[in-house]
Amino acid sequence: MYHVAGTHELTNVELTDRLLAACGAGWDRVEKVPDRPGHDRRYSLTDVKLQALGYAPRVWSEQGLAETVRRYAENATPWWQKTGPC
Repeated sequence: MYHVAGTHELTNVELTDRLLAACGAGWDRVEKVPDRPGHDRRYSLTDVKLQALGYAPRVWSEQGLAETVRRYAENATPWWQKTGPC
């Protein structure tokens, strides 16, 4: 499974909210930490070069996030088994 950038941008808070929803978890699972010095305010990936080669996304972000959560839940690995994917 690979993540390829798309055109749908989310803030970290929006992504976290959607991930928590996909996991059936609440914000109480999130540990807030101080912002680090020099923190980048935005990360932006692009798939323009892939599109020029004929690439088109097959999975929308909501569906892809749900599928990723499901895949982790079904394929537990020792490094996160104590807390689970969510």
